Amino acid sequence: MEEHIRYISNAIESAFSSTPLFEPFVIPLLLEKLSSSLQSAKIDSLKYLRVCSSKYGAERIAKYARAIWSALKDTICTYLEEPDFSSTLASIDGIDFPKNEIVIEALSLLQQLVVQNSSQLVTLIIDDEDVNFIINTIASYEMYDTISVQEKKKLHAIGRILYITAKTSIPSCNAVFQSLFLRMMDNLGFSVSDVDGLQNG
Repeated sequence: MEEHIRYISNAIESAFSSTPLFEPFVIPLLLEKLSSSLQSAKIDSLKYLRVCSSKYGAERIAKYARAIWSALKDTICTYLEEPDFSSTLASIDGIDFPKNEIVIEALSLLQQLVVQNSSQLVTLIIDDEDVNFIINTIASYEMYDTISVQEKKKLHAIGRILYITAKTSIPSCNAVFQSLFLRMMDNLGFSVSDVDGLQNG
């Protein structure tokens, strides 16, 4: 049964991505399916979006960038679970978050879109209201345990999004660093010269 479902899913994926001419119909449909309450539908939608975005090309996907970014942010904020801080060994890929297929697919799509539509998507991320709220208020969090559950989820989600964005390419890393990281350091009480000193030291 599971193999049959996978076969159907692969067939749909191949059909959707077979020609860029399907873009006006497929992308809105997949964005709509992302709002489904069924986790399997969300996973399939994210997978199809990733494949179709690659097949359709940056120019055709550009018009959906804002809608896709909004959907990705909401998905990651909803399904990213709190990381495990009990381990004394840091993961090679940063903080160790519980595995969640929806989040994995969402971050994979985000990474692909940063590569494909770097300037446009990174600008949307940097200018995002929630991203800037976290950057501007991070200094107000005196202790992690005092942060509300909802704020923790948003903090981790935005952090993960910025991490993926920054590590994807040199231009996206520079954009995140110049636009957000230095401002965050300033909010935390570090001057630009302090950061330069740490880099040179």
